[in-house]
Amino acid sequence: MCWPDRNWILLLAVGLPLIGFSQSGGQTHTADLFDDLPVNDPSALSRLRPGESASQKINDNIFIRACPDRSTCYLGEQITVTWRLYTALKSTSVVSSKPSTVGCIARELQPDANHRPVKVIKGKTYQVFDIWKLCLTPLQPGKWPIDPLEVSNQVGYTDIDGRQCRYEGKTVSQMVLLTILPLPAKNKPVNFEGAVGEFHLHAHLTSVKLEAGEQDTLVLDVTGKGNFDNLIQPPIHLDNGITPLEAVEKWYPGGKQFCIPLAVLQKGDYSIPVSFSWFDPRRSSYRSVEMKLPALRVLPARQPAHTGAPLVNSKTVHSFAALLWWLAAGALSLLAILILFSLYIRSPKLKEKT
Repeated sequence: MCWPDRNWILLLAVGLPLIGFSQSGGQTHTADLFDDLPVNDPSALSRLRPGESASQKINDNIFIRACPDRSTCYLGEQITVTWRLYTALKSTSVVSSKPSTVGCIARELQPDANHRPVKVIKGKTYQVFDIWKLCLTPLQPGKWPIDPLEVSNQVGYTDIDGRQCRYEGKTVSQMVLLTILPLPAKNKPVNFEGAVGEFHLHAHLTSVKLEAGEQDTLVLDVTGKGNFDNLIQPPIHLDNGITPLEAVEKWYPGGKQFCIPLAVLQKGDYSIPVSFSWFDPRRSSYRSVEMKLPALRVLPARQPAHTGAPLVNSKTVHSFAALLWWLAAGALSLLAILILFSLYIRSPKLKEKT
């Protein structure tokens, strides 16, 4: 298939420009990133010769590799898989079908757009692109296959008559088989909550001295390497008189923070021990740490102070009560007189006697 337009731009699947344009001396110069390849000329190699199969041409010069950072891991341990496109042609490639991620927690990562190395394989030069990247957390042990990723490719070239031509074809990656090991049951700590990685625990109180009725905050920081997505709050053991409220979780590079508000109800000196257990996949064993923070001193709540004479005097209260009694008695007497007078006016017999 050919088209007459000579000024075309080649794009990768993720939208990376492979050809740029610049002005020099009033003429347009096409700067091709393949120009600096040391061996092959991709423009010449992309040309489809008479009788040559387009699909075979693509299969011989474009392929995809699925590259996991490990093939065996423990349950709960994260695996990063990167799909890399190798092309010796001037091609536009678009991901057309992605593998299923059923049976795991998948989080898509942004590929490194600047990572575009040149590889020479069996005498042929390939430009390499990271086209898709996933962080996977398996949910059950056993053999876990990852299906192939499919990519649609379009190759452009200039024929001997100077016309722009193109052909299309698909390539697929290999299937990846991962082995997920179960966590050992032996020596599993009682407070183990599923954390897998290499971690460190840091803890402190925002205040070590306050009054009853006030609020403190316990700050726990878990740092290191591992699966922070499923990391839950390390257990804390509090004495009576301190009530923990709902924690606020914060993620940051290389760590996760838990801010736990503490409602302090009673005076006294309190100890706050903190413990944390995790499974270290590099050592293939469980690890635990226990911390005892400096004692929290809680003082009695302050009583509001009053100065000067009392706001209400007892004599004033009695005098005011007596005044109200006399006012009520007078009002009732006046009401009785009004009722009798009204009956007198309305009764004719009483008028005649009068």
